[in-house]
Amino acid sequence: MPNKLKNNIYKSINDFINQHSQFLTNSIILDKNGIILYCTPKFLTLIGKKKREVVNRNFTELILIKENYQHIINSIKDGSIGQIEKLEIEIGDKDASFNALIYSTEISILNNKHFLWNFTDISYLITIEKQISQNANLFRGIVENCKDGISLVNNEGIIQYVNPKFIEMFSMQNKSIIGRHFSVVFNSKYYLKELEIFKRNIKKTKSSEDSKRKLTLWNGKEIYCQLISEVVIIGFLPQQLMTTYRDVTSQYKVIEKLKDNETRLELALKASQLGMWDWDVRNNEIYFNTQWAAILGYKVEEVDKKADRWKNFVHPSDFDIVLNAVDDILNGRTEKFNINYRVKKKDGNWIWVSDIGKVVKQDSKGKPLRITGTYKNITEKIEYENNLKDTNRSLEILSLFNIALLIAEKEEDLFEMICNLLITQGGYDLIWIGGIDSQSDEAEHSLKLINSVGQ
Repeated sequence: MPNKLKNNIYKSINDFINQHSQFLTNSIILDKNGIILYCTPKFLTLIGKKKREVVNRNFTELILIKENYQHIINSIKDGSIGQIEKLEIEIGDKDASFNALIYSTEISILNNKHFLWNFTDISYLITIEKQISQNANLFRGIVENCKDGISLVNNEGIIQYVNPKFIEMFSMQNKSIIGRHFSVVFNSKYYLKELEIFKRNIKKTKSSEDSKRKLTLWNGKEIYCQLISEVVIIGFLPQQLMTTYRDVTSQYKVIEKLKDNETRLELALKASQLGMWDWDVRNNEIYFNTQWAAILGYKVEEVDKKADRWKNFVHPSDFDIVLNAVDDILNGRTEKFNINYRVKKKDGNWIWVSDIGKVVKQDSKGKPLRITGTYKNITEKIEYENNLKDTNRSLEILSLFNIALLIAEKEEDLFEMICNLLITQGGYDLIWIGGIDSQSDEAEHSLKLINSVGQ
């Protein structure tokens, strides 16, 4: 290029720069062959080079990975303008680079086509993009290996994604379900129920949890799941429903078995009129069953669970008996107790109860952590025993006066008791008791046998 023309070009470029300096930041001016004729100081700072290393060089020499940006090179040749592209440019050495967003504008200098390129450093955006991509891959890995089933369904009920665990849980190994309505995984008899739940959840803005719900699958199999559904927005797509399915069938069966056992125990306790209590020593709370509360005339929800409330029920005369039994078991002097004492019912009456307790859980030092026991109303038994004691004392007194006291409910029983007494105490071989039969049509001396004992 003749020096005069070259000087004119540079003069024209300087004039252009002076007129548009406010628009020039990280900027370069190139001719149609891609030769850099001018670069701003900020651009040199951006790429970490000196002016002599940049000016009069072809721009493609600054591109670090040329094969990835052939379309940028072509845009220089075919004169494309107004194009925004991402470029990766060499900085000082090949071990470092930055990403830039470039805006290309065609300008005319001395009636020749030139290009003004402005650069914006977007390295931090690329870094964020890479992190998002890495996180997305990490998230996908987590989802793919998750122990819970996961499904993504659009607002029309069409399945967009399911993870391997979902396929296993719903026995869909040999079926293609992506792009099909989610109803294909459920039994036709229960589909409408699931559809109603889906319609409610897809409208929500917050996650919803449906704990331990029974699902009937397409093959009739029943599983119990804990479901968590959440509406998600992905890109510009309409809202979708992401649902996590946790199979709790085994836990549910254990719980149901425990419930059955508790029911049987409750029925057995009720049949035997036994109340049951369970003392959590660490938290100082006692659980009472309904029968325990009924013995005292309460509903179970009316009974205070605080362990020290038992003092309110115990008869003052029996207080020390109960206190000593509780103290012995709490301090490890015994692992069980069996005591009888009086307690006050809700109506104010006193009854006798039998209270049996046993330590069922201890800490490493042998201190009780849990004590359970039974509770029974023994008032009738105590009263019977007391009456029996009174009767025996009366008989002892009567024996001192050589008097026999016979008590019977029926007359026949009384005569039999008299006969037995005369044989055992009087030395007779045969006792025959008779009376005149006033109803006989025969002689007035006719006798009627009342009872006889012996030979």
